[in-house]
Amino acid sequence: MSKHVASGGDELLPKCHCTLQGNQVLCNNSAWDILEKFLTTSMSFSETNDALGAYLSDRYSEDDWVEPRCLLFSSDADNTKSLKNLRVIRKMYIPDSPAKSFMGIPASRAVGRLPKLSKAAYKFILHEAKEDDEDEEEEEEEEVGEVGLSVRPPKATHFPGLSAKQRLAATFDNMVTQFEQNPQNSSQGFKVGTTADYIAAHLRKKEFPVTMSAWVASQLYVVADSPKTITKSLPTSLCLAVKDYIHITQEEHEAVECSQFEFPIPAWVRIKKDKYRGDLAQVFENLPNGAVAVLIVARDFPYPMPRGSRALVEHSRLPKNKTMDDLLHDDQVVGWKYKGECYYKGLLLKTFPRNRLEIIASPHIDDIRIHLDSEWNKPFLKKTLVAFWKQFLRAGDCARVIEGSLRGELGLEGNIVQMSGDIFHVCQSVTNEHVEVSKYYLDLCPLNHTLNSHLPAQQFFEPLESDSIQIGDYIEVLEGEHMGRHGIMNWFAKGDTCLWFRDILTADSTEPDDTLGSILVPAGIVQWTDLRKMLQFTKDKGYDVRPGDIVTVAHGLELARKGSCKAGLFDICNAELDSFKKDIGQEVFIIGGHQKGFRAMLYSLGLETCTVAVHSQQRTTIKLYGKRLNCAMLEGPELISFCDMWKKSYLAPPCRSITPPPEKAPSSSLASNIGPIPSSSSGWSTWSRSSGGLDVTQDSSSSVNPISSTHQAWTIDQLDIQDNNDARAEKLKDSGPLPWLREFSSVFLKYHVMLKVSPIFDALLSKRLVSTTCPDPFCGENGPAPEGCIAAFCTSNSAGAAIKHYHIPAIYLSPAPPRKKNQECIILNGSHRGLVRHLASCSIKSSDIKINITPTLMLMYTTKYKFE
Repeated sequence: MSKHVASGGDELLPKCHCTLQGNQVLCNNSAWDILEKFLTTSMSFSETNDALGAYLSDRYSEDDWVEPRCLLFSSDADNTKSLKNLRVIRKMYIPDSPAKSFMGIPASRAVGRLPKLSKAAYKFILHEAKEDDEDEEEEEEEEVGEVGLSVRPPKATHFPGLSAKQRLAATFDNMVTQFEQNPQNSSQGFKVGTTADYIAAHLRKKEFPVTMSAWVASQLYVVADSPKTITKSLPTSLCLAVKDYIHITQEEHEAVECSQFEFPIPAWVRIKKDKYRGDLAQVFENLPNGAVAVLIVARDFPYPMPRGSRALVEHSRLPKNKTMDDLLHDDQVVGWKYKGECYYKGLLLKTFPRNRLEIIASPHIDDIRIHLDSEWNKPFLKKTLVAFWKQFLRAGDCARVIEGSLRGELGLEGNIVQMSGDIFHVCQSVTNEHVEVSKYYLDLCPLNHTLNSHLPAQQFFEPLESDSIQIGDYIEVLEGEHMGRHGIMNWFAKGDTCLWFRDILTADSTEPDDTLGSILVPAGIVQWTDLRKMLQFTKDKGYDVRPGDIVTVAHGLELARKGSCKAGLFDICNAELDSFKKDIGQEVFIIGGHQKGFRAMLYSLGLETCTVAVHSQQRTTIKLYGKRLNCAMLEGPELISFCDMWKKSYLAPPCRSITPPPEKAPSSSLASNIGPIPSSSSGWSTWSRSSGGLDVTQDSSSSVNPISSTHQAWTIDQLDIQDNNDARAEKLKDSGPLPWLREFSSVFLKYHVMLKVSPIFDALLSKRLVSTTCPDPFCGENGPAPEGCIAAFCTSNSAGAAIKHYHIPAIYLSPAPPRKKNQECIILNGSHRGLVRHLASCSIKSSDIKINITPTLMLMYTTKYKFE
């Protein structure tokens, strides 16, 4: 419709005001305010719907508010843009009040303020009758030019804002800009629901079983007694959207049920499409509308990772300044929620359509390695591993029944003679009976001995007499080369005169030769031996062991041996060894034996001994009391107690006195018997040239008055003790820092000790300081240091300043003296011996240093080292 100006008058005719004739419910300001609260407050979407329905009461219809509710999610997590879009459509139904209108604005200014549409917005507008539109625009421009200079106010009232066409064009501009900026993520997190979705959701609230058709869009399958019941359950707005009700046949009902197959929980599935194609995941939950929530290894990480990485998401690497919510399962925190994504023990919770997943019965272990590391749903992972290993069972393998109806036969072994699907026919080794067992109840074990290459399909054994020797009996050899050997009879063929037995322990209580294996002896030279003296059958402690069962010895001299149980009585300890499995592979301290003071890796634990390896050396067995677990850092009283025990295990050097001890005068008897020593000038005058070559007078006097206090070789006196102490002190002095390095090795777990090197060892190193390795000063990059040596390192003088490692004898090392303030030093003598403290001051001239023992105590020491 074109607009014209009156030809004869100066005043402008009033323009016709067009009011949008739409739903009057959308013209309610309070209803729009409720929608805006969803974007401006912490109100949830469900609370917003409930508040809107409660306010409008009977006037509320979900179809009327579809478009406004869609605009609540029109921007990706940007509530400001969503609020702006919502207010634009709000103005379409509720224009600004007349009180805010303005009067007398020249038409030229009003036209100049109109926004210009971008070229991209025009592709959403269909232009028809372009020639007519251009003519109308020219006429309007002429009209504006004629009235633009008029100073008289117009009689028409102009409401602020844009026209419907301009608002539509502006909306198109915003849509184009949004799609250009976010071409892939513009629709994420926002799903437009159809009328069928609202009807299905409403009927599910009314507890109707609803299934959405997988073949026809907007078709629902509802289980009800009549269409009238469904109609009464729907509001008027949704009831009008239902076109027809059709009663389906039983065959079609079964087809619909088959189409809505749900995956078992838990189960393994493989992704068939999308970015995660080929990955395995665990089924977490079956969602409506054919969706399945699975736990999968993430490919996109919330922190920097190399491209193509597949690993568990680590909670410690997430930004600390971001808010994260904990995920609970059985009242335990099992994961976290970060930026809208849920992570369960590092696995990502992802939703996929059911048709993009396929069930995997038994995945390969390599494909689920990361799932095993996450330890999510441990029982399910354990069953997966068992099912995987069951695939390698073959006919002839030795198996053991562990579950099922034959639970009471736990411990019996047998051979698989036939497989029929999942049912295995097993011949028991002891009773020679055939039983049918599911393959999921079998455990694979190594085959010890096979008499024939294969077993016949059908075996029949006549029952032996009760007084005869049977397979599994404990026997003793009476004659021949194997006389005195004891063992379990493995095999005795019907009609044969020889039998096979496995040696357990020889008569002289020595271990048997492992190379013998099963021994063949005549049946006439063996006798059955009763084991009741060693074992007694009882069930008061809950053991499920019966006479005739094949059992394995777990501890003692018969470790790993198998035999037939005649009776059972097993003693248990206060704690099971399984509780110490977490300590296997941990660092331990050896505090006894010839390797005392070393750190070692724990490999196995027994009741009396344990196996350790000291820094890449061969494994050795030590007593259980000779090791201390280092699973956690000791603090407080425990650390003090351990350090005291550590100090007591070493011989500390005796304290040396600065003043030399007084010289001991010889005893009076010794002086009287020996007499004064003659001078050198008259020393030869007492000798005579007698025939015996000896002075007779001197010899006679010696025989008459013998010296009673002469030194006795087999007697320890005070001089011997003093000599021993002097020799020990000299030895400790010559050994350099070795004694106190071993004594305070627990202190040096976090410190490098600076040492000086003697020029005798290396002239180049004598001008430099070397550092001990940490945490063990006796083991470095070159391996364990030899006896009497220390592992040390220093930077080389060559280009690049590479670090070189040495094994230096301790006799060529000496402690480096302190040089400057705030250095950390260890006190080697005095009441504070063994403490590591900071230097308060250091005087090179006077060789005095001050050390802060506590914040209020400062001690001054005089060093015995020469400062350079």
